[in-house]
Amino acid sequence: MRVVFPLSRPWPGGPVVLWGGALPAGSLKYLTFSHYLQSAPAETKGLVELSGASSALALDALGRERGLPVVALTDTLGTAYLRANGFGGEVRTVHGFTQAWELALDYERQGWFWPRQLANGALVESVESWTTRLLDVVQDVYPAVRCVVCGFGTGATVAGLHRPFAAAGYDVVGLQPAPGRVMPGWRRWAEQSLGSKDLFYPYREDVPLETADAKAVDALAALLAWAREERRPEEVLVISHNGRPPFE
Repeated sequence: MRVVFPLSRPWPGGPVVLWGGALPAGSLKYLTFSHYLQSAPAETKGLVELSGASSALALDALGRERGLPVVALTDTLGTAYLRANGFGGEVRTVHGFTQAWELALDYERQGWFWPRQLANGALVESVESWTTRLLDVVQDVYPAVRCVVCGFGTGATVAGLHRPFAAAGYDVVGLQPAPGRVMPGWRRWAEQSLGSKDLFYPYREDVPLETADAKAVDALAALLAWAREERRPEEVLVISHNGRPPFE
């Protein structure tokens, strides 16, 4: 898939932003799952995932392209978010991670494709399929950038950024919600990790996780606020999964 990355610097002297909301399905997750679904069996009956944010929306768009039904398993907040953002599949509201996992296993046994985004390390390679190209663009168009910050959800995007960008000398940081705050698609590692089975576990000592400002109204605001606090904001690349360019 040929991708034109929507990058811009919203204000002079500020960070560069990758606007994922300008991509298909309004999210960078579309690129990741487009790559990963190439491994789905031809006889797949549908797509299912534990998600109440960008992953579910991306799978919904990809399911429509492939003529496959999509089920999202999420809590009440995720249910509201998906319905407010045009999710066209089935949303099943669950009460706790264990119930969601058991439901997904049941769908999988029936022939549905479950990416297992919280525990599937192969998704990092799918992220890397587009972050390596992003690195080339950033080096060419924004050579001053030296640091990359991204919201921390499953950890796949952060890890998939870390592998090529850190090798090229960049700092890569994951941003978690403040304690007691909920950001759609984000999680806190200490409280919501799956331990050694977690996708992010192998990267936990290599990728620093910092905490967002508790006053931030949404994910994009949190990322931009973090960038502003850096000594050189103009050297920061903000990865916004679903942010849209201003004045679009």
